[in-house]
Formats: sequence, C-alpha cells, structure tokens
Amino acid sequence: MKPLRITAALTLLVAALAVGAGQAWAAKLPMPPTFSVDADPVTVLKDYPLGVLTRQAVFAHHGQPDKKVILPNGNRAWVYRVRMRANRQTYHEPNGSEQTLTETREGSRRMRYTVEFDSRGIVTDVLYNEVGPHNGLSAVQVQAAAEGSKG
Repeated sequence: MKPLRITAALTLLVAALAVGAGQAWAAKLPMPPTFSVDADPVTVLKDYPLGVLTRQAVFAHHGQPDKKVILPNGNRAWVYRVRMRANRQTYHEPNGSEQTLTETREGSRRMRYTVEFDSRGIVTDVLYNEVGPHNGLSAVQVQAAAEGSKG
C-alpha cells in the first residue's frame, strides 16, 4: 500500500505545480480589449494581441461565444455579438393595465467580433462586422496600417 500512497502524493504534487505554472503563464498573457458598444472598433482591433492568446485565454476574457464557425480558409472562429443595453420601461395605461416596452438608443447597430484561431488554437485575427462605416475590418489589416504609418 505504500507505493500507492507515494504515487497519489506525487500525482497531487505534479497537479499542484501544473496549476501554479498555468496560472503564472496566464498572468503573463496580454489582456485583450473588451468587446463593447462604447469601444471604438478600430481601437479594439489595433490593440488586440495576435499570435499569443489561446482559445482558453479568449474564453476566460470574453466568455462563451455566441456561435462557433469554420471560416472559408478552414480556420475555426468564435463569434461574439455585442448587444445594446436595452432600457425596459413599464407603463401604466389609464385603464389600469401595464405595458412593458424595450427601448434602445436611436441609431443602434448590430456589431459582431469574430475571433479566428489557427490549427494550434492561437488567435490569428479578429474580424469586425456591423451595419455601418467600419464593416469588414480585421485586426491584421488595422495593425498593418498602423505599422505602415509608423515607418
């Protein structure tokens, strides 16, 4: 029975070290910008760290994607929809009945960020889509333009 106890103790020790190493590694990863209605899409794409974040890191930061897709190039991607904050208001009619309405800001738009992963599960690009002026931008495109303007 002693070898079994030693094996169990070693297994626990290795597991604890692996968790600690994983947490230390995760602490060194850059934080991606948040996908929000108030964030400028160009700034989000310019600041999004490419080539270093894993699926796990993306999930930890952005949460569960709204949809998982396979892109035409064969890479897997996660789609995040940015939702407007709706204001729910209950109105009382003169006859005593209630009516609840959901109101959004005028000019609200549908916004989606698609995080693309390579075969290793590393973020290679972030695509942005909306019904508006920034439709079709990608992080690779915005970051390349920013690098070009520096040089």
